[in-house]
Amino acid sequence: MQEEIGRGCLSTSTFIGAHSIHRCNAIYIGGSEELKKKYLVPLAEGKFIGGFALTEATAGSDSFNLRTKARLDGNEWVINGEKLWITMAQ
Repeated sequence: MQEEIGRGCLSTSTFIGAHSIHRCNAIYIGGSEELKKKYLVPLAEGKFIGGFALTEATAGSDSFNLRTKARLDGNEWVINGEKLWITMAQ
């Protein structure tokens, strides 16, 4: 579907990829049942829009050289780093 839509509008195809592949699929594969109910259902219904934060100043989109890190601190995740462009951040 994404490839076919991209033939007519590449920006729409990119939006679909960021939403469905990078956000929805990650939750579907690795998320708990609680996360799936909280986020995956509204994402699938179009109530939420998924974003994708990859690009960094020192690494571009080279995912092997990203500096942003997440660590679990008790029951909360702490994220340190900076992103440049975040697809669907608005």
